Amino acid sequence: MTPEQYAVQISATRKRLPDLRFTTHDRVVKGDKGWVRWSLRGTDATTGKVVVRGGLQIYRIHNGKLAETWVASLPDGADW
Repeated sequence: MTPEQYAVQISATRKRLPDLRFTTHDRVVKGDKGWVRWSLRGTDATTGKVVVRGGLQIYRIHNGKLAETWVASLPDGADW
């Protein structure tokens, strides 16, 4: 995914969940990798439904830039 494609994805998410808020529960950086355990909460702009989800995201940095990222998330409604 290019930086431009990632920006489009983030913009679409912000439109769908305009009040989106993330909470970081834990984070670790070691060498060229880092991970964050997070939860999110926001209101779906089309349905009015509150969306709650928890997840874990792993990052790999190469030459000072984000090279890879992986996301594992809990089912809708699940939080830490």
